[in-house]
Amino acid sequence: MGEPRNSLYTFTAGCLLGAGCVYVAYKYQSDVCRSLYHKIKRGSFVPILDELDFIDKHRARRAAVADPGFYALYSSWIGGIVTEPALMQVPLDDHMVHRGHAVFDTASLVDGRIYRMEPHLDRLLYSAAKARIKLPFSRERMREVIEQTCSASGKRTASIRFWLSVGPGDFGFLPDGCIESCFYVLVFGGIPIDKDLELKGINEFTVTGVPMKPPALATMKSNNYLLNCLTAMESKDKGGKFGILVDGDGKIAESCVLNIAFVNHNDKLITPPFKHILAGVTIRKVLELGQKMVHQGKLRGVEQRDIKVDEARKAKEMFLLGGDTHLIPVVSWDNIPVGAGTVGPVFKYLLSALENDKHLGFADHQVVRYVH
Repeated sequence: MGEPRNSLYTFTAGCLLGAGCVYVAYKYQSDVCRSLYHKIKRGSFVPILDELDFIDKHRARRAAVADPGFYALYSSWIGGIVTEPALMQVPLDDHMVHRGHAVFDTASLVDGRIYRMEPHLDRLLYSAAKARIKLPFSRERMREVIEQTCSASGKRTASIRFWLSVGPGDFGFLPDGCIESCFYVLVFGGIPIDKDLELKGINEFTVTGVPMKPPALATMKSNNYLLNCLTAMESKDKGGKFGILVDGDGKIAESCVLNIAFVNHNDKLITPPFKHILAGVTIRKVLELGQKMVHQGKLRGVEQRDIKVDEARKAKEMFLLGGDTHLIPVVSWDNIPVGAGTVGPVFKYLLSALENDKHLGFADHQVVRYVH
């Protein structure tokens, strides 16, 4: 009986799939197979998957939750675009994953046109230079890849996120072991923002338990957003949404992923300088729109300067800005009403002007040629 037992053991260990076969082995009193049978029965057995099993399981996991809204991914590591979410992968040994040695930016696809592509590419390349990431190819090629990924998605309105990383290769901390730097582009549904926030405003809170990023990290858009997440989490604990950061000198800094602007008691639009915070693409556009309001007599001035908390507390309006098209009014700050405690006229004008620019403007748009 030794040889049949041995053959059955080999068969069972080889397939590891048929609980019935394992149970037959269990009757032969093989200690290994008995242990395997009990693990399968308890659900503690970890299967070894081949590539098709992995894709099927990944697809099933995605299907079991809400649609993630992932439409197309380009990977320079693979050298192509995929539209199946189960195939959208980044190498685990990419230093973007385990060291955070990467930078990114996010643009908007609006009505088949990429909105403000060039300012986003400017910031991406600035961040990459500060992070000492070598470019895998030219800026022109990046622009082409972004457009082609949008085309492959088939979507006319979406968000576009792109990353530059030092790439995969090892689990060290220096990029010397990386094979090549990588460029990734994802076209996705974006982070949903409740449109009611624009109508009603939000209550926001000063975050005191999370340190600000050092300027070297704060002024680049790196892949390390742990402090940003903790900022939003503390605000949420207090009843807010994004959080307000104040530096050690009592000056307004920024929110978790948004810039901050005020309309002060002199009817001037003011916002902090970019010395120690991220140079937001949205706030820069809003400052342009604010200058037009000055010419129209709707504002008395536009200033980018240090803002002490005491001055900010006296503001008529306060709002957060980011994501190209997101303006969110703050009507209460630390349970104290901002101005009249309602959404103000400057915010309403700027929101309307920004919406008009993203849909009808031409200067900051790149038309996507849909060929798929």
